[in-house]
Amino acid sequence: MVLLLAGCAGCSAPVLSVRHALPAALPMPAGTEAVRVGRFSVTPAGEQAAAAVLVDALRERLSAHWTVVGDGPAPAKAAEIAGDIRVVTDDARGTRPIRRYDQATGTWVSGEAPTLVRTASVHVTFRVARPGSGGPAFTAETDRAYRSTDDPRVRGELGLGRPDSPDRVPPAEGVVRELLAACAAEFAGMVAPQAVTAEIKTRASLNGTANKALKAIGEGNLEAGMILDALLEQHPDDINLRFNLAAVLEAAGDLDAALAQYKAVVERSGGKDAEAAAAADRVARVLARRKAG
Repeated sequence: MVLLLAGCAGCSAPVLSVRHALPAALPMPAGTEAVRVGRFSVTPAGEQAAAAVLVDALRERLSAHWTVVGDGPAPAKAAEIAGDIRVVTDDARGTRPIRRYDQATGTWVSGEAPTLVRTASVHVTFRVARPGSGGPAFTAETDRAYRSTDDPRVRGELGLGRPDSPDRVPPAEGVVRELLAACAAEFAGMVAPQAVTAEIKTRASLNGTANKALKAIGEGNLEAGMILDALLEQHPDDINLRFNLAAVLEAAGDLDAALAQYKAVVERSGGKDAEAAAAADRVARVLARRKAG
């Protein structure tokens, strides 16, 4: 489904707001009306608190699309999500030589400074059971990793701090929570419908008829795009006219035709029309997802 909102915020050409609804990359089983987040085993066992973090994050993310049921009796149309978590953390501690300026003596003094490099990784396997049957529907896997020397927080706001300063490295528990929350977000993105939105600013034309058509389009009359199509036959080298037609076609939901016109703008501009290239990429990705779904 494509929604169109058109306006002209202080400009002579309208802005088209488009929203493309996309199917999930891994659709939940047919008939799913609710979900239950079940048990996640954790390795090593000492990281058991990680399961609660993942469960809470999943419930929050999935509640935007389905009713999330608790531990009581589940509705017949509730799919269950469970799985396994593997957590690996490691701290490399040591020292490194440094030189400090001693203002009292006016000399540089050699010394040693403590160092800490913290790494962490999580791997989550999600298993989705069919509603009412308990049978497996599909599995999905996500991975996230962390290294403190790559964390801009460790270097400080201006990026001037030492990358291995123990004082600024986040606690391992907090790092694992962040990684698991990211895994929950990725999984939710796999199983939930998605949307691609764009604000497309159409381009004013020197052609009076084209501008009248754009005004009508700005008032919500997409059929005025037929005027642009007819004008393009008379002026095939007008890339702004062609871009406007592509935008109207995209807003109207004719994505194959819109993609062809966006590509033509890119080609006729010698590859220099970055806006048309980005639009062509967006429409191509939407088409690919819809066909895959």
